[in-house]
Parts: sequence; structure tokens; C-alpha cells
Amino acid sequence: MSLLQNLSRGDAATTRAVVVFPHAGGCPRFYRHWADEFPEHRIIGVMYAGREQRLQVPLPDSVAEIAREAAHALAPRAEELTFFGHSFGALVAYQTAVELAHSGRPPGLLVISGHDAPLTGPPPDVGYLTENYVLRDLIRLDPRNREVFSDPWLREIYLPAICNDYRLANRYRRCTGNPLLPRIAVVNGSEDGEVTERGSMAWCELTHRFSGVTRVPGGHFHLAAPNVACAHVVRDMIDGSRECTDPQRVHAVTPANSGDRCTTTVPSTVDGACNQGHEGAMRCESRQRI
Repeated sequence: MSLLQNLSRGDAATTRAVVVFPHAGGCPRFYRHWADEFPEHRIIGVMYAGREQRLQVPLPDSVAEIAREAAHALAPRAEELTFFGHSFGALVAYQTAVELAHSGRPPGLLVISGHDAPLTGPPPDVGYLTENYVLRDLIRLDPRNREVFSDPWLREIYLPAICNDYRLANRYRRCTGNPLLPRIAVVNGSEDGEVTERGSMAWCELTHRFSGVTRVPGGHFHLAAPNVACAHVVRDMIDGSRECTDPQRVHAVTPANSGDRCTTTVPSTVDGACNQGHEGAMRCESRQRI
């Protein structure tokens, strides 16, 4: 099974594509409901090794390994690319964008969701990330997972890839010599406790053009079907109708205006994070996300 999956309805010709990078244990079909929200774009999902149709492919050893494979598959494509990465997928999307930047063809826009900017320095020991630890965290994120993983067959099929993704996410460290990307924007759930404001703002240090932080209604999985507020924000960013005039403020999309092409701005508690230098901006909670 191919690494890249076309999630769009039909095969209409298009010059633009949105490439989605799923969360830990996730797969491209999580984004199927986005197809109707991007009628002028192809939606391409990245299927990581060790799950679903690629179940027999060995699990990767690093985020960089996934990124190199994705970059190799995406490099020949002729479309104008936008990347969207959620949680663990945010790290994979960023590293894939860096890989393509080294060859002179980075995505024009990288949209990050549900993950603070990556840290630098030596990777930590991840021996504590046992199956039981990961299961407890999955249940913390969504109590329905208790019933899901009470099934031994589901545990055997899905848990190895999820645990591996957790370990890769926690070991991942950004290289200080990475090229700056053309444009980065952040879209988080308004009730997502897995991100910090300082960590979200710190993405500004990894790009030439930071389009700020936008909050949409919901928690860590604010983009799950049938929710489309995040998709609308991404679409408007691509089209140029949603641009952050003050990237050091957090922009909130409420249920009342989620269908509009404007946002309400609210003050951020992160004052001048982009002016502190990257390492200063990154001195925030280092607990990694999935």
C-alpha cells in the first residue's frame, strides 16, 4: 500500500494539495470529512508504517525516518503543497517540510495543531513509555479508549504502533541548523490541555513568516469528524482571506463566527515570545504530546 493516500472525492485536476499527517496511532481516514471542505484542493494523507494497509511494514526508528520517506514520495509532485500536522503528526510534518526545504522545495504553508514547537538538545530516555503507561494516557485523552483497548485483538493490532509513535515523539529533537520554513501557522483547540501558549508561539522561530495562533472550539481532538472549524481556518489561510495582522496575539474562532472569514482577537499571555530568541521561547513545559 502506498505511503500517500488520496482522500479527495473523484480525480478532478488541481494544482494545489493539502497533505495531512495524522496523530500517534492515527491514519489518513481521520481526515475523510475534509474532502468536502477543500473542493479546489487534493487532500493527501500520509500513512505511517505499521498500521492498516501498511501493517506488515516495520515500524520506523525515528521521526526523521518517516519524514525522509514522506519527502521522497512528495518531492516529484507538481501541486502547490500545504502541510497540516496534528499532535505527533505536527512533528512529522515539520521534519518532512525541513527535508524538502533542503532540496529547495518546501511547502508554502505548514499548519501545526496540538503540539508545542520541538525542543533541541539530547533526546531523553523513553524507557518509561511502556504499554501500560501509554494505555493510561490514551484513556486520559479519551475515556472511551478503556473499552476499545479492553479487546485483546485491538490491543495486539493497534497498540504497538501507538507506543512506537509515543517513543518517537518524545525522542524527537530539532536540529538547530534546520532551514527556516516559508510560513507556519498554528491552530489549536480552545480547550486543548496538551499545548502551552508559549510553546505554540515558539513555532514563530522556525519560519520566515509566522501567521500566529488560532483557537477553534474543542479539545485536543478538535478536528475529529464532524467538526470542520479547523478545516475552514486552514482553507482560509491558503486562500489568503485569513491572515494574522498581529502574530503575537492569539486569534479565537467561536461557534458564532466559525463559518465566517474573520476572527476575534484576544490578548495572549505570551508577550514577545518571538523576540526572546528561540531557546528562551522554548523554556516551557517539555512534556511531549501525541
